[in-house]
Amino acid sequence: MARGRVPADVVGQLTSIRQRVLEVLPHGTDLPGGSQDIYMLQRTASDYLPTTVRMYLALPPAYATTEVVQDGKTSLQVLRDQLTLLDQQVAEIGDAVRRRDSDRLLAQGRFLEERFGRGSPELTIPKPPPK
Repeated sequence: MARGRVPADVVGQLTSIRQRVLEVLPHGTDLPGGSQDIYMLQRTASDYLPTTVRMYLALPPAYATTEVVQDGKTSLQVLRDQLTLLDQQVAEIGDAVRRRDSDRLLAQGRFLEERFGRGSPELTIPKPPPK
């Protein structure tokens, strides 16, 4: 990774994003086909995160940490902002996947309740319709 070239807090951000992606990515098949969430997750893992880090590491270390490049921020501060944005996006996707899983569990509970119910333990036979 980028150890030694970035501060420990940035390594922590990278680790957090990586962990979130690894937790959620296996559930990508549970998302609907053409899902924006799965697309964003895959692109974050394969492009957005590596590209962000690569672009930062291409800068000379002294320049990246001292020279103001945008809105009073150094490249290191811009990197932190970008990583925070990516981390938040991956966390939101993870929340959506977990909500979907929870909804499925709740739906299964409703099905079982309807199927086996808590009502009378006796089997009831519906009355035939009047002729």
